[in-house]
Amino acid sequence: MEKLHKSVIRATDIAAQFWCEKQMELGYIYGRKESPQMRSGSEAHKEIETMVNIPLKLKPESYADSFYKNLYAGYLAFSTLGERGIAREISIYGSANGFKIAGKLDEIRLEDGEILVYEDKTKGSDKEPTQAQLSSHAVQVQLYVKMLKDIKSNSYSVEDFTRSYRIDSLKVTPGFAKQLKEAGVEGQHATITEVAKEYFNEIIKAPRISDVARLRYTFTPTGRVIKTYDIKYDEGEFSKKMSYALGYWRGERGAKPVDESEKWKCNYCQFFGKQCKVWYVDRQKVL
Repeated sequence: MEKLHKSVIRATDIAAQFWCEKQMELGYIYGRKESPQMRSGSEAHKEIETMVNIPLKLKPESYADSFYKNLYAGYLAFSTLGERGIAREISIYGSANGFKIAGKLDEIRLEDGEILVYEDKTKGSDKEPTQAQLSSHAVQVQLYVKMLKDIKSNSYSVEDFTRSYRIDSLKVTPGFAKQLKEAGVEGQHATITEVAKEYFNEIIKAPRISDVARLRYTFTPTGRVIKTYDIKYDEGEFSKKMSYALGYWRGERGAKPVDESEKWKCNYCQFFGKQCKVWYVDRQKVL
């Protein structure tokens, strides 16, 4: 954590470990280039979020303001889920073996009385994802299910959250407080401590979190859904995956490169033959 200048592990970091842990680490050390596909994926997410979510005309002026807005948006998403049936781009927080974990739910839906987690992935080709891609992305959506279940069962409580993020010491800026007042949010409800409680309470009160999550792959140029996969969450199996992943963050081992059988992944890596030469021979013409 110290080496990579991090205090929070992102859900996408955990997923990336199951693609190539070495690539994930080098991305933090040297910086990762944003591909056109990544940019178009982000734009698509924002467009759908605008269409689906309750609009929030709040402009954060500090880290604390942004934290409040994320929690408030999450509170609104869960408190109106019964009425709207869907919400997107919701910040989610959790813990694993003392490490802070954070992520963003692409989408949740109320289906047959349960909350289903959806994760969207965009592709530049209209081909179905490889098993390697699917395995990595499945870890991410399974982690989101675990984080929601942990909050709902109080395994990760608002007190844990408040303590680990030092919520009591965070205060919104006067300018942001004015925006909240104009939006009808005043007094105690305008504090991060209170909105955190509301956010956690709404998840606790929400319907059951389904053990099945969905991975949805979309063809970027047209927006057509290529395929949607049902991903089963099994607590025992997922605990083994997390134990392995956290071994890296605990410093018990170095970043693991891909196995020799998966060295084809190197041809898609910006660090191939440069900062990383584990399997370097020559780049194949696949890009």
